[in-house]
Amino acid sequence: MRPNGVKPEAMKRIKFYARVLKEIEKLIPQGVTEREAKKEVFSLMNEHLAKVNLSFPVDDFSHIPIKCSSGKCRLSTNPVLLDAALRNINELLNESSGRFDGQALFIYGAESNLKVYVFFQSIKKKT
Repeated sequence: MRPNGVKPEAMKRIKFYARVLKEIEKLIPQGVTEREAKKEVFSLMNEHLAKVNLSFPVDDFSHIPIKCSSGKCRLSTNPVLLDAALRNINELLNESSGRFDGQALFIYGAESNLKVYVFFQSIKKKT
């Protein structure tokens, strides 16, 4: 695992998703509604993934980042960010030392799913 907590498998998935988005850009139909464009792209993605025995059992197209206006459809992503992710994903990630010595405000309680309870007594002593 990287110092910032991103596992190598997650890094591969990010690169794969960026590559998929770059390919989707070429497949986006024009002159259709946003829903139709998303549905068509989703269908094409599933066709390609079926060739390698993968599929997405999802009927919700809203997660595909396509926006349409006046009959023109495009990806609603940052192309510079996609290119950077494909070039070198590490450029986009900050290295974390895992330590902060300054004052901090914790907005999560002891029942938080972020495991604040593990450090609760230590935090309480410092406040």
